[in-house]
Order: sequence, then C-alpha cells, then structure tokens
Amino acid sequence: AAHLQRLREKACARGAEGRVRTVQADLDATDWPDLGAPDLVWASASMHHMADPDRALKAVHDLLAPGGLFA
Repeated sequence: AAHLQRLREKACARGAEGRVRTVQADLDATDWPDLGAPDLVWASASMHHMADPDRALKAVHDLLAPGGLFA
C-alpha cells in the first residue's frame, strides 16, 4: 500500500491526480471493485503469486478499455 501512496503523491505533484486512480485488489479474487474500463492496469510484482494466472489475465483483459494495457 505504501507504493500506491507514493504513486498518488507523484501524480499530484505532476498535476495528474485527476487522471490516476490507485486500487489495491486481490487479482485471485472475483469480487474486484468496480474499475470501469481502465486504460492501464498495473499489477506490480504479482504475477508469480497468482493461484490461477490464466483466469486473472483474462479477467483483466476483458475489463480493459479498447487498446488498454496490462503491465
């Protein structure tokens, strides 16, 4: 959660606070918060911890905006 706070602080310092939303969620869960259709989903150092990476990758892909990026 500390890295999310740093990201929010950096976005604010650069005048981008209205364009950056941080969400802490369990990618293995199926009850994610409503994310809408994000342009970018960043899953920092988490892929190797997922119980079912294929399911999580498909779920993220399905919710991304057209042309969105999962990194």
